[in-house]
Amino acid sequence: MPWKPARLTKAQLEERRFKCAELFTADELDQKRIALELEVSTASISKWHAKWLKGGSAALSAKPHPGPGKSISAQDQQKLLEAVKLGALHWGFSVDRWTATRIADVCQRVTSIDFHPDHIRKLMRELGFSPQKPQRKAVERDETAIAAWLETTHPEIVKRGARKTR
Repeated sequence: MPWKPARLTKAQLEERRFKCAELFTADELDQKRIALELEVSTASISKWHAKWLKGGSAALSAKPHPGPGKSISAQDQQKLLEAVKLGALHWGFSVDRWTATRIADVCQRVTSIDFHPDHIRKLMRELGFSPQKPQRKAVERDETAIAAWLETTHPEIVKRGARKTR
């Protein structure tokens, strides 16, 4: 028995309906046998047959997902990208770090479109940005002292550890 995914993609579902249309055109099998071959219910075959009779194979094509279209134009997306590239300090924030709330604020200023911060996260992901956490470093961190320790003290510790494990 061949493996089948639990859920078919829209393209796979459409392909199955087009295969059904081919079988209708060939007129070799009745609806019950087509249902068995495609492993769907006879009710589905009956619906597809009625659609096929009215509009041909095109009537069985996938429909676009309903809902609102893009809420921000390509031009406004470009304005937002340019604004983000200028940095948070340019827009009057105290730290040069972007948050979804800050980007939503700048987006409202630049494009006059008011987005919820959660939507801004999705939009920024679509535009190729990913969330980043700044690396935390101690204020007292002394890079020269760390480099000196790595050169002198660390090799001694490694040598002592190697001698003890023998």
